[in-house]
Amino acid sequence: MIKKKRYSKDQAVNIFATQVIENAKEDLDYMTPPEEERDEILQEIHMFGHYGAQAIVREVHSQGLHWANVYEDAKRLVSSCPECQKHNIAKRGWHPLKNVVSLQPMSHVSVDLGGPMTMTFDGYVYIMVVTDLCTKYVIVRPLKSKEATSIARELIKVFGDYSFPIIMQSDHGGEFENHLLQAISENLGLQRNYSTPYAARGNGSAEASVKIVMNTLRKMCNSNAREWSDYLPIVQLCCNRYIKSKSMTSPFSLMFARRVTLPEDYANKDKYPIPKDITSVKELEERIDYMHKVVFPAINEREAKMNAIMQKRFNDKHMLVDIPVGAHVMVKIRQRPSKLSPIYDGPYTVIRRNQGGSYELKDEMNEILHRNYVPSELKVVNIDEKAIDDEYFEIEAIRDHRGKAANREYLIKWKGYGERMCSWITAEDVSDPHILQRYWQKHVQLQKQEEGRIRERVAQMPRKQQRKRAAIGKADQAGAPQSPAKRRRATYVRKKTG
Repeated sequence: MIKKKRYSKDQAVNIFATQVIENAKEDLDYMTPPEEERDEILQEIHMFGHYGAQAIVREVHSQGLHWANVYEDAKRLVSSCPECQKHNIAKRGWHPLKNVVSLQPMSHVSVDLGGPMTMTFDGYVYIMVVTDLCTKYVIVRPLKSKEATSIARELIKVFGDYSFPIIMQSDHGGEFENHLLQAISENLGLQRNYSTPYAARGNGSAEASVKIVMNTLRKMCNSNAREWSDYLPIVQLCCNRYIKSKSMTSPFSLMFARRVTLPEDYANKDKYPIPKDITSVKELEERIDYMHKVVFPAINEREAKMNAIMQKRFNDKHMLVDIPVGAHVMVKIRQRPSKLSPIYDGPYTVIRRNQGGSYELKDEMNEILHRNYVPSELKVVNIDEKAIDDEYFEIEAIRDHRGKAANREYLIKWKGYGERMCSWITAEDVSDPHILQRYWQKHVQLQKQEEGRIRERVAQMPRKQQRKRAAIGKADQAGAPQSPAKRRRATYVRKKTG
C-alpha cells in the first residue's frame, strides 16, 4: 500500500488534489453518476453540516465519484443555500477610490459634529466643524444643542464670514437632514450631498477634521473640561497652521494668501520686519490673481498626482466590484442580537446604483429598503429561479409553535387574512429570521411573567401549604417515590393552587 496524490480530472478547474490510498498494482478510476442524480448527491453531502464547495468535492471523490465541473456545481449549490447565505462571511467588495475635488475656496464644504462633550459653564455641549475641501481650512464653532435651529444659526454665521458655498455635504443625521436646512438650502441655492449611512468614507474629510480638532482640543484644555469652548479659537488656528502633506502648504495660507502671524514674530524684527508701507489695492489684487492663476492650479495638480497614487494603492489592496442592476445580494447585519444570529440578511434585489456609488435595494415584497448600501455591506448570491416566481405572503404574527427543535412548526397569522386562514409552516419557509427571534424573545418573557405570577400565588398561601409544595418539589427533583396518600395530597394541592 502506498500514498499517491491523485488530481482532479477536470483540467478547467483543477483546484486541489485528493490523497488516495490504493494498491500500487491496481488503478482506481472515478465513476461518473447520471446527470439527473448529481444535484441530489451534492445536496445530501452539503446538508450534513453545510460545509463549503471544496469539502463537498472531497466527499464526492471519497465515494469514488467525479464528473466534469463538479467543483462549479458544488460552488453554485453553496452560493444558493439560504442558510449559508446568512452565515458565511464573504470578502468585502469596494468601488474604485474616488476623491472629491474642489477648485476654488469655499465652493464645496463638508459639515460634521463632534460630541457630546462635558457641558461648559456657558452651556455648550457639541462642536460643529466646517471643512473647505479646496484649502482644507476648518471652521470650528461651539453648539449648545444639535437641534436644527442651532445648526442653521451657526451655519449662517459661518457663511456670512466666509461666503456661501455651492455644495454642502454631510451625513444623514437628523441635525442636517431636516425641513429647516432643506428650506434654507433651497432659498440660497445650495446643493446638498449626503453620505451613505454607516459609510464614514463618504464624508471622510469632515470625519478627519473632527478627529484632528478633538485631539488638539483634548491636549490643550488639559483638566479644564468645563472651559473647552474658550480654547476653540486657538484650536482652529492650530489646525489651520498645520502643513498638509498633499499641498505642502498650510490651509491658512491658502485661504488668506498670507502666512500665520504669531506673537513671537514681532519679537524677532530681523527675521520678520514690520512692514512700513501700506499694501496698495493693486498689490492686493495682484496677490489674488496670483493665487487663482498660479497657486491653486499648482496645488490642484499636485493633489491630483497624490490622489492617483492613493487610488492605485487602494485599488490594488481591495477587491473591486460592480454589482449589476437586478442582482441578488445579502446585507450584512450591523447589530446582531447574539453570536448565533445570522451575519447577513436577505436576499434583496438591486434596483439601481446612485451617483455616489451606493445601491438601492428592494425585498421580496417589492418594497424599497429605508436606506442605501455601499458595496462593502453587500454579498452577491445566487437565487434559485424557481424561488423567484414563488408567491410571498406577509406575516402579521406568530400565534403558537409545536414539535421538537428538529421538526418544529409555527402557527402563522397572515396579514390581511382572518384567524381561520392561519397555517402551520416550518422555519425554512420564513424568509426573515428576525420574526422568529422576536417570537422566542416574547415567549421567554411570557414564561418569566407566568413564573412570577405563580410565585406570587404561592407566597399568598398558608405556611403549611407552602411547606407541602416545597417538599413535593424537592421530591420531584430527587426522583424519590411517593406513597399513594402523598400523591393524592400533591394532586389536591396542585389542583387547588393551579
